[in-house]
Amino acid sequence: MFLYKCLAICFKISNQVKKEEQIIWKTRENRLRPLLGKLQPPQRNVELWADLGSGSGFFTRILKEQISNAIVIQFDIRLPHSHKDLFVLGDIRFLPFRTISFDGILCSQVMHYFSQNERKKILHQITKVLKPNGFLVLIEYNTSRNASWIPYPLPLNDFSKELSLFPELTISEIVEADLNYRPKYALYLKKTFLKNQNDGF
Repeated sequence: MFLYKCLAICFKISNQVKKEEQIIWKTRENRLRPLLGKLQPPQRNVELWADLGSGSGFFTRILKEQISNAIVIQFDIRLPHSHKDLFVLGDIRFLPFRTISFDGILCSQVMHYFSQNERKKILHQITKVLKPNGFLVLIEYNTSRNASWIPYPLPLNDFSKELSLFPELTISEIVEADLNYRPKYALYLKKTFLKNQNDGF
């Protein structure tokens, strides 16, 4: 009898923890949702998107809610514990996708893990796999202070200057969100086709 009571208490505590985790997750999701609020309505019957550095798929879920007809490929260096979407395992510095494959690319809180030279190479690869008139959404911490989880800080002004080195990418929207002590921003960029562009097209 004592064992059954202990198991019942443990089960109750476990359920309570799960409920609290769901509330925290939902609160975080609602706070971050506005960062993807400027996504354009679908231009095609089906759109192919990639979530580069997707992690647990947090932003993938929001993306699929915003663009209901999107097929989203999650891409990350680690396989999450569980995922329901298409998943490709790999390093963002070596994208395995074909040229002009995607209608849109989301890259959230990834670039601050790489040096400026590495980011330049990554962005070059992204522009190659993105279709003309495709969208790139970059989400980052708006801070100049580095930390263990932000080894290469990317404040909005600095990252905007870096992106100016890619004339085929035009900033169409900037969304800022003050999330307690970690302000973030989302840069929406559209890829235009340049006449003199020699990018493997």
